[in-house]
Amino acid sequence: MNIGIKAEERAAVYEMLASCYLLLPTKDQILKLPELLKEAANIIPEVDFGELISEAETRYNNILESNEYIQVYTQEFYDHFLVTTTQHFIPAYESVIRKEATTSPNNKNGKKQKYNSLWRHETHHVLACYNSVSFNPSGLNLYHVIKEKNVPDYFGLELAFMAYLCASEHRSANTQPTWRNLQIEFLTDHLYHFTLDFDALAQMKANPYYKALAKATKNFVTAEFQQQKLGGDGLE
Repeated sequence: MNIGIKAEERAAVYEMLASCYLLLPTKDQILKLPELLKEAANIIPEVDFGELISEAETRYNNILESNEYIQVYTQEFYDHFLVTTTQHFIPAYESVIRKEATTSPNNKNGKKQKYNSLWRHETHHVLACYNSVSFNPSGLNLYHVIKEKNVPDYFGLELAFMAYLCASEHRSANTQPTWRNLQIEFLTDHLYHFTLDFDALAQMKANPYYKALAKATKNFVTAEFQQQKLGGDGLE
């Protein structure tokens, strides 16, 4: 598969997806997202954003009808990523849900989901990756509760880190191989496998919007991983 997409465009897609996990939904974000997704779909036709576009358009239309939907969508964000007792809650941390170390959920039989603990070896390695290129998550625009938790391997932060690496590649034409290698390493060691496990959990627990968001994220990250492993010739 050949994805003819520049580093700056890849950075924009990563940033768009990351923001959906890092920030509470606002009216402005909800109204802009469908168009941003359509632009991404045009740039990367090999990646399927269709379900997410449909869900984003539903939110768009609802917000135009009534601003009261902001409260609904804010609560949905809380239910999925912050309130641990809800049926939709997804602990969006790599160390917690990486499949090779987790007990497979069996919600159909009513068994309680078991997760790993925070701050395992994955977390520390992700933090080392950030520090190696002076990536500072606390300087990002993100919801204060996520910032205060200060756990490096949160899903949205790992997506934001890939946006940072792609943007750095774009700004540093003379060192492209270095930035590209860092992207390959991070996808291979962390984000690609994390994304697969996150999506699998989201398909079981999330509402339709967040299921579609997880699927679109998986589609994009998987395409990135496959292209980068092939050498990335079509990416710039």
